[in-house]
Amino acid sequence: MSPPGTSSDSGSLATLNIKEFDIRSGKWSVYVSQLKAWFDINQIKMAMQSKYLIAVVGPETLELIIDLCYPSAPSDVTFEDIVEKVKKHLSPKRSEIAERICFRSCKQEAGQTLSEYTARLKQLAKNCNFSGTTGTTGTTYLEENLRDQFVFGMRSDTIRFRLLTETSLTFALATELALSLEAADRDSKTNEAAAEQSRQEAVHAVHGARWPGPRAGRGQGAAAHHEARRGRGGGAGPRAQQRCYRCAGLHPAARCSFVNVECFVCGKKGHIAKVCKSRRGGNSVNNVQCEAQHNREVEDGVDYYHFDEECEDDVPVYMMSAGRDQPWWCKLSVNGIELDMQIDSGAGVSIIPYFMYKKYFGNLNILPTNISLKMYCGQKVSPVGMIKCKVIYKQSTVENLELIIVDSANKVALLGRQWMVALGINCHEYVNKVGTTATGAAPARAPPRDVGTTVSHQQMFTKLSQLFPNVFSPGIGTFNGGVIHLSVTPGAKPVYCKPRQVPYALRQAVDNELNRLETEGIISPVEVSEWGTPIVPVIKRSGAIRLCGDFKVTLNPVLEDDKYPIPRIEDIFVALQGGKLFSKIDLSHAYQQLKLSDESKMLCVIVTHLGNYCYNRLPFGVKCALSKFQRVMENLFRMKYVTIYCDDILCTGTDTVDHMNRLIVVFETLNKWGLKVEAKKCSFFQKSVSYLGYVIDAEGLHTEIEKVDAIKNTPAPQDVHRLKAFIGLVNYYAKFLPNISTILHPLHNLLRKDIKYEWSPECERAFNTIKDMLCRRPVLAHYDPARPVRVYCDASPYGVGAALTQTDDAGVERPVTHASRSLSTAEKNYAQICREGLAIIFAVHKFNHYIYGRRFILVTDCKPLAAIFSQNKAIPKMIAGRLQRWAVILSGYNYEIECIRSEENCVADALSRLPASVDKLESDIETFEFINHIEEGIAISHKDIAKETGLDPVLSKVVSLLRRNWEYCDKEELRPYWLVRESLSVEHGCVMRGARVAVPAALRGRVLAALHAAHQGAVRMKALARSYVWWPRLDADVERTCRECNTCTMESPSPPRAAIHPWAWPQAPWYRLHVDFLSPKMGIYYLVVIDSHSKWIEAFCVKSTSAFYTIRVLRETFARFGNPLELVSDSGPPFSSLEFAEFLRYRGIKHIPVSPYKPSSNGAAENTVKLVKTCLKKAVRDGADVDEALQTFLMMHRATPHCTTGRTPAELLLKRNMRINLDLLVPNAEEIVRGRQLRAVNERQITCRELEEGAKVVFKIYKNNKEFWVKGSIIKRIGPLTYLMNDGSGYHKRHIDQIMRDHSVSQSNHATAGNTESITARTVATVPLASSLKSVPVTSPRAVGAQAAPAGPALPPVEGTAAPSGLISENRPMRIRRQPNRLINEA
Repeated sequence: MSPPGTSSDSGSLATLNIKEFDIRSGKWSVYVSQLKAWFDINQIKMAMQSKYLIAVVGPETLELIIDLCYPSAPSDVTFEDIVEKVKKHLSPKRSEIAERICFRSCKQEAGQTLSEYTARLKQLAKNCNFSGTTGTTGTTYLEENLRDQFVFGMRSDTIRFRLLTETSLTFALATELALSLEAADRDSKTNEAAAEQSRQEAVHAVHGARWPGPRAGRGQGAAAHHEARRGRGGGAGPRAQQRCYRCAGLHPAARCSFVNVECFVCGKKGHIAKVCKSRRGGNSVNNVQCEAQHNREVEDGVDYYHFDEECEDDVPVYMMSAGRDQPWWCKLSVNGIELDMQIDSGAGVSIIPYFMYKKYFGNLNILPTNISLKMYCGQKVSPVGMIKCKVIYKQSTVENLELIIVDSANKVALLGRQWMVALGINCHEYVNKVGTTATGAAPARAPPRDVGTTVSHQQMFTKLSQLFPNVFSPGIGTFNGGVIHLSVTPGAKPVYCKPRQVPYALRQAVDNELNRLETEGIISPVEVSEWGTPIVPVIKRSGAIRLCGDFKVTLNPVLEDDKYPIPRIEDIFVALQGGKLFSKIDLSHAYQQLKLSDESKMLCVIVTHLGNYCYNRLPFGVKCALSKFQRVMENLFRMKYVTIYCDDILCTGTDTVDHMNRLIVVFETLNKWGLKVEAKKCSFFQKSVSYLGYVIDAEGLHTEIEKVDAIKNTPAPQDVHRLKAFIGLVNYYAKFLPNISTILHPLHNLLRKDIKYEWSPECERAFNTIKDMLCRRPVLAHYDPARPVRVYCDASPYGVGAALTQTDDAGVERPVTHASRSLSTAEKNYAQICREGLAIIFAVHKFNHYIYGRRFILVTDCKPLAAIFSQNKAIPKMIAGRLQRWAVILSGYNYEIECIRSEENCVADALSRLPASVDKLESDIETFEFINHIEEGIAISHKDIAKETGLDPVLSKVVSLLRRNWEYCDKEELRPYWLVRESLSVEHGCVMRGARVAVPAALRGRVLAALHAAHQGAVRMKALARSYVWWPRLDADVERTCRECNTCTMESPSPPRAAIHPWAWPQAPWYRLHVDFLSPKMGIYYLVVIDSHSKWIEAFCVKSTSAFYTIRVLRETFARFGNPLELVSDSGPPFSSLEFAEFLRYRGIKHIPVSPYKPSSNGAAENTVKLVKTCLKKAVRDGADVDEALQTFLMMHRATPHCTTGRTPAELLLKRNMRINLDLLVPNAEEIVRGRQLRAVNERQITCRELEEGAKVVFKIYKNNKEFWVKGSIIKRIGPLTYLMNDGSGYHKRHIDQIMRDHSVSQSNHATAGNTESITARTVATVPLASSLKSVPVTSPRAVGAQAAPAGPALPPVEGTAAPSGLISENRPMRIRRQPNRLINEA
């Protein structure tokens, strides 16, 4: 494509031939490097590079870039910024520690050259941050780490030894020497192989010879067909049909069904093994050139197939041979895989090539071996390693046989003498089977007729996997025939549980598992959900994490059951009746292949520490999952000779062809509906299948022998306690056993105290007789799906036992099957509660076909275990790891757990005390599941912990008590362990609490030092410790360690902020002021002052922040409002100067400097500065006058009610509201009131009386609730209707309605008295200050903020008090306020 702004025909720019970037699979760094190279070639300017990038990345990546650059447009962002944003989004920075762990664990793989290994190390080192140089050699840390890991991880010990001899080894020198040694070794092997080939040509060369005649049993028709296929028809007759080069069939290659099949010889697609050129050998002297055999015949309209692992055209020579003989082949079952192996009596061990190991046994770990293989010519071969296998040959089964793995191009597995001796294989049997013709050629085989002799499981598996690769492909299938609907009972209330805390040691593994499930489409994130099920992370034995939803506490109690029936044994038998051989197909991740509806997804929401996720597939643990799955599968496979049970498909047929055709139909159905199978669990053409305690084979339906194996294999009791357990079992079934007392007489004698316990022949006969009677009817009942099921479980110190029982028509409980086994060495060290749990899991696995998908009762005599495994309780977090894993397994069953007394559990108890011995126990190979996680975090091995646990007086006692039933605690030091005993277990000598190890006292100091190595602090240290270790008072020890660490103390951050402590609100205005400077705006400083009481703000423009200008502004402010009592400021230079201190001291102002570097202590001033600064910024943005805007802001602020006080600053400081422009909008209330008052006076039409000063009057006085008239004179008119009078004893204030003129006195006397008693304003000014404090007349609070009346004449004391010191308004009423007594006393 042409870049923007260019023309394809201009020729000025090089062609930009870069494809669109693929977000899912592309590498962004590589893509950017290509673009940068093109930019350099064409000298593209920096400003244009982002536009070129937008033009070529493609719509999907462009959409991502738009989102990342928002709110800016991508075209406005530089090229480097866009590249960095996309890089951070697609490749977020990983943990440096995790990257270094990956680097340290990288080793050279089998078949990987040193050059490839070096490139891999450099790739891993990119994100490890190996920067800097060493102090000794001068090399970089990167080169040093590359050198160390290169030498450590290489496979060749010879090259490593050679490199270690170098004294000054650098990475460059190490790679150079290693590559040279590797090349020399490779050339040497090539020369040896060529020399060996030359020697073999003289001894083993066999020249090509054609088969002399037609194959046995084919006749002339076969010979003619053979000649036509070879192209030598002689030209007569019609032209022979063209053979397909993909499969040698008679059809065009374009129509061949093997177009996409992968050849297991060369690994390429497009053909199958029998026509592969890699097998024909060319001119190799070790191969016999022979005529290719047609591998497919059509007779009677039926297709017959050969399923040979090796074509008989190729005859590799593995042994010394002088003739043209046929290989000897032996069919073995190796770990359940049918394998054809070539017998090699000259080989001491059995060998398979590496590709065959990856194909069939990739699930097994390769073990190291010291065996060195040596060929006949003397050439040595180093094996890759070995695996240990379970091998079955005819009736012989041998465990732990060693199978050597070699990295060879050979395609044949060799059967050596070691296996032949162990399995009892006789070579003479194969000498007689392999005959030769007169010319030395082996006779050809006839087409297969009997599937039992010609078709094996492995052959059928190979054929089906080639025809239906999608069905056998890894991953989870998706059923495309609809979705599953889950419904809850009407009125059910959603349950949402908070996420359970995940230990830090498991958090990364849980995150990876969640990412995997999300990537595979099994779960999807959701933001909001009414339902929320907590997850339970369970550690598998492989170390991986399995996440399970604990649905039994959320969804299962209200989920509606699907009553779809599960097939009974009779139904399965009818469906398979008449079959000869049987095939069983296991569906991979059965439930999760079914998708959920959108409504059902919101029911199956799991809650994690990363958020909520909903299941898109039917999850494990939902109680109706089996019924839903059974319904879907039976609707797909409604055909004869095919039946469904749980996740197994059973298939058979009347004969070979019918069986094969039905298998193909089954797999076609699976392929059509998008389902997949678990290849390792499938078995084809088996002679019998077992279900529900019965065996189905060609002969019919039989009782399964394993039902009574637990009884038949019961060993003879070795002591009295075990004998009592066996007799208890017999007595439980005594009602079904006739003459039981007589038969048990020899055994009863052994229980007598006066008889020594000796097991005699009579006891042995009685013991065997009882066992035979217990294995026959009427004791043992047949399983009936319609009857309720009870499963009894129990454990002893040396075995586990279980029994499945049902109640018959008479109400009698009868056994259906028994099971028991002995404990392994590791299991004997389990805590008793874990052994009881093991017994339950053993019973559930053993009786799975009886109880899966139906309701049953689980019976145990362990009460704590009944609580842990209860269906009505959530899975506990702090329990032993294996108990947690077992609880998850049980969540997939529909059961009710019941706890009984030990005496009532006699059957399972007897089976556990007399367990059947087994050759190999599953727990023998149990890994150190939790100890491994602990060793990863702390540099103390589990061996050290186990050793110190045995020496610790407390923990050793705990181990002993855990292996018994720890029912009570009698010692105080054991009480912390006793309180959590249900979560304690013993793992390889270590006491575990869940996934955490209990550390002995001797190692706690080292553990604390390891936890505190990074000085992470108490919180993170405790979080880390809770993922690995535990002991009583662990948190207290962690906190003490952090407190005592000197490094942490010296480098600790500031303590948490203290709680807000506001300044006390002053009761009077202008009591405390807060001041601060506003940073310069346009070179101008502002001093900001705020009154803490009224919130009144003053802001002054000053030239500088010196003390001179500060004092000048404050002096002006104090002259206007007065001196405050306190002033709060920071400790800046102007406020800490001597001039400022003297200025405040002279005025009696207390200076309160706040703490340095803590401006929030002067929060009032800081907030005021922000307000003023915001005002100035807005004025500058609007282009307004700054001073005018500031004064407008101050005026509006003073007139606005404050959010703290609820009143305006002016009202609190000036005792009145300021008049602002907005007051013009409000009507004049004074005029309205005055008009109404005048109207009221006119309406009354009463003449207003007036009295002059000095007039003699009679007025009322009030004493003791009575009124009297007294004589006096008018002193002053103090209001429109109020007068001040004197009766000789004091002053009185009365209303005009309380006064009458005294007509008994002459008018002249009134005038004289009035002149004599007049008081002037000058007289008031001479009143002493002390007398003015005793009684102060104030104005009436009729109007808020009203101004004081002007000065007037002084008044004499009123009613026995001193004369007032102020003037009384002539046009307003007043009241007299007396000073409180406390102030009079202080004065």
